Amino acid sequence: MTIEFTTHVWPLIVSSIILTILWVFTLRYRHESTARTFLGLLTALFVWSTGFIFEIMGVELETKIFWANIQFLGITFIPFLFLILVISFTGRGKRLKYFVFVLGIFAVATNVVIWTNDLHHWFRQNPWVDIGTELFSILVNDYGPWFYYIHVPMPYIGYFLSIGVLIWTWASSQKPFRHQITVLLFSLFIPLIVDGLYIIDVTPIPNFNFAPVAFSISGLLIGWALFYYRLFDLVPMAYDVIVENLTSGVIVLDIQNRVTVMNASAHQFTNTTPDEAIGKPAEDILWFWKNLNIVQDVYSTQIEQKIEETGTTYYYEMTLIPIKNRREQIIGRLITISDTTEHRRLFRETKLLAISDPLTNVYNRRYFFQLLQNELDRAQRHHIPLAIMMFDIDNFKSFNDLHGHAMGDAILIKITKICQDNLRKFDSIGRYGGDEFIILLPQTDSNTAIKVAKRLCQSISELIFDADGKNISLTISLGMVEYGGKGQISLNRLMQVADQAMYQAKEKGKNQFVVLSVDQS
Repeated sequence: MTIEFTTHVWPLIVSSIILTILWVFTLRYRHESTARTFLGLLTALFVWSTGFIFEIMGVELETKIFWANIQFLGITFIPFLFLILVISFTGRGKRLKYFVFVLGIFAVATNVVIWTNDLHHWFRQNPWVDIGTELFSILVNDYGPWFYYIHVPMPYIGYFLSIGVLIWTWASSQKPFRHQITVLLFSLFIPLIVDGLYIIDVTPIPNFNFAPVAFSISGLLIGWALFYYRLFDLVPMAYDVIVENLTSGVIVLDIQNRVTVMNASAHQFTNTTPDEAIGKPAEDILWFWKNLNIVQDVYSTQIEQKIEETGTTYYYEMTLIPIKNRREQIIGRLITISDTTEHRRLFRETKLLAISDPLTNVYNRRYFFQLLQNELDRAQRHHIPLAIMMFDIDNFKSFNDLHGHAMGDAILIKITKICQDNLRKFDSIGRYGGDEFIILLPQTDSNTAIKVAKRLCQSISELIFDADGKNISLTISLGMVEYGGKGQISLNRLMQVADQAMYQAKEKGKNQFVVLSVDQS
């Protein structure tokens, strides 16, 4: 393997040096995923450029082919890495991840074909060295079908997809970010044009590809954007495109608790303008600052504030999170402000739906039994009395069959309303099922419970309903059981006694109530 130096490789040497310098400078951003992808791209370009240097300096055909094969270890992965770079930078094109995987597979497959070419000649057919040029000997690859039908189309599809994603992002971005995207577009267009001219055999030096030099210029462009436009910084994209349009307020403080970033929602919430807020101490701008209760600068804090405005109550949730660098040192704080008014309303409504009967809006059976059990436990623990009533509407099935379920539903709603009007604030009513209801009277002895039972039976029987133009009245049969606060008894046992008392009331002629003790059942 013979190598002879020629001055004509200096452009490629300069290209490799530029790529190396860019690689070293990019290392400082290696914590960013976009920068890591760019490091991979620079590595691939370096392999291409350096391999090309040794290919030119190689003397024998075998030497030139070997270093040409080394170049393809970088060349084949460039479109793969560039597409990942574009997707990572723009945050778009997520659906292309499958094609990115395909590009990677084809890159590996192409290298396998290249290094096994002597077995099948799919990549090169009859390569030879052209020593007839005045500058240096050139490898004439005499490419085969794999090069023209697979190696060339697949990367160019990847490049054009990258261009498409960049143009799509450019069209929907604000002006400051269009400069960044334009740099990436130019960094891709320049080598593509040069490489395209090489493929169609339009070059100043026949069979000589200037694309590695063009790609070093692309690397310079991206490197310039890295420093001038903060290409790999999170702030430009995340803040201006995303944070500024969040409905939640976002405030960033420096280590001295001065406001450095505040989005539109935060300005609206604090009733400030950027001139009034930026650079000012948080305690002068944020009226809720003292409530955040910062402890030793390490703990996240979350509070909820209630605000009354024009007769309406609003709820806001404020969260403070320390911002740390890679060394776990506090370098600032992030405050988010969220309007939780609607969330609280939906939570209340959801909770109400979960515990209420959808027709009558009284407690449903499942929740009412939880309430009964809790109250029974309390009564047994503190030795206080309680009473449980169970009633159903007399002849309600016949009424439903005669007048229809819509009228029956209206009757159920009206009767539950009468019950609620005749109960105390701390009494509860629930729907047991159908036309059966349960009533809980906590801290109630038998004498008081009997008065309530009489009042309910009388109030319901006096109610007149208009059913198909006729005035009708309905009655209830009510059973009641009292727990005197002494001894232990299960809820199931109390319900059995109440149910038994209700059926005794029906057997006695309906429109009345029966009181049973646990011992009488």
